[in-house]
Amino acid sequence: PAPLPPITTAGGALPPPPATVVQQASGWGALAAMDPRILVNRITALMQEAERLPLMINDGKRRLAVLQSKLDAAKDTPPSPLVLEAVERDQDVITQILKTKLAHREYEFKKNAGSPNAPGVIQLRQVWEGHEARLVQIRKDKAISMEQAMRFDDARKIASEMEELIRSLQRQQEQLDLVKAQITQAEKQFAELPPVTTEKGTGIVLTAGQEPVGYEPEASALDSTDGIYRSLVRQYYLTQMELNSPTRVRVLQQGSSPTRKEMKKQVMGTVFAGLMGFAVIALGMVGFETVTKRVSSLADVKASTPLPIVGVIPCNPSEAMRDPARRAAAHEAIDRLRAHTAQAWLARGATTLTVTSALGDEGKAFTAFGLASSLAQSGYRTLVVDFDLRDPQLHQMADVPNDAGVCELLRGETDPRSVLMALPSGLQIITAGKWSDEARKAATGERLESLLKRLKASYDCVVIHGHALLTAAESVEVARRCDVTLICALYRDTTMPLLKKAAERVAAMEIPFSGVVYVGATGHEALC
Repeated sequence: PAPLPPITTAGGALPPPPATVVQQASGWGALAAMDPRILVNRITALMQEAERLPLMINDGKRRLAVLQSKLDAAKDTPPSPLVLEAVERDQDVITQILKTKLAHREYEFKKNAGSPNAPGVIQLRQVWEGHEARLVQIRKDKAISMEQAMRFDDARKIASEMEELIRSLQRQQEQLDLVKAQITQAEKQFAELPPVTTEKGTGIVLTAGQEPVGYEPEASALDSTDGIYRSLVRQYYLTQMELNSPTRVRVLQQGSSPTRKEMKKQVMGTVFAGLMGFAVIALGMVGFETVTKRVSSLADVKASTPLPIVGVIPCNPSEAMRDPARRAAAHEAIDRLRAHTAQAWLARGATTLTVTSALGDEGKAFTAFGLASSLAQSGYRTLVVDFDLRDPQLHQMADVPNDAGVCELLRGETDPRSVLMALPSGLQIITAGKWSDEARKAATGERLESLLKRLKASYDCVVIHGHALLTAAESVEVARRCDVTLICALYRDTTMPLLKKAAERVAAMEIPFSGVVYVGATGHEALC
């Protein structure tokens, strides 16, 4: 607007009043200028944040030190028992253990058979010691590689956690620096505020340029009382309306009283039914075991046959194929059977040995191949022949083809030299060949006897895997032409009556030597 004209008086024109400069505040400064308590509250909140952040930073540093100590400890930790157990299950370690045991057996056999200082014995001892050193090195390398892989995973997790913790500490440090800067700025703004005054008689705090606000205690009390009264009246009328409204639920029919449960009778009935069910199951199991009478212990085998127990193998053939520990225990038991065979029968001039059973699939193939392999590794010139012409299994255990074998020899289609195969362990094998009815007819009489004489002429021992004794005629023909007959009994598979019948048939054939091999025994029974 245009400036006012100067005021004139009798003495002349008065000078204009001095101009007043008003500086308007904006933003946070305007809020702080209106009410200093806002700025005070902000400074208080910033100070609390400044006190909290150092505590969080110190706690994070302690956690970082703990993670660093874990990372350092993981580098110096020795291999764990789980790693050592996994090393023993490794295929390379198992292969080297078998090589070491084979070298040790050869060395012990030659040392006991001749002079311990002979050049051949010393060379075998060096070979054995080399395998021992190689086994130790393989175990060490496998343990280091497995442990490094596990430690790498653990270290990667710890490093990831440390990285996240470091980023969190950096963020907290940045927040602390920002809070300190904001505290400095707020204190500066607080120092620049105008002085605070108090209205006399009211206690109202005013800043420069602020007008006082009137306060009437009587009006405030009247408003509070009126509000409480209105609330009570509204609640009263709502309650009256609820009481006077019609019922929302009406009775259609009276319900019947529930019958009282007799808990005692229910409990007695439940217990009686459980006992009866248990008794029925127990009687069924006892009846089944009584009818079948399957072999379940070494005592059952001894009670079923008068033949001596010459071997006890502490696992089933299927378990020996899957578990290296059980396979090692089975090999030890077969070695004990080989020692008994060599001392009791081979030392007396026996050369042909047949392994059979009452029925099929009772461990005779596993026993025959294991015994023949053990004899071959002990230095005996050993031949194993698969005479189970209907269900041959030795070619699968030896991993050789079954193109030609005993059936072709019985039919006169080939000679023993062309069907003979040598295994890496020194054992030689003749498979069953292709089955035919002509081979079954030829497996009797002079042709069978001539074939057995030709086979045992060049060997110290001939191990024959025969057919089941009670199901095939040629099994009897082969057994009565052999010097030793072993009957296999499998745990929970062989029945006691059939085992007894097979033992009686062997006794009737007047075979020079015979015995029973119990397959699938417990570890304690294998020590008997």
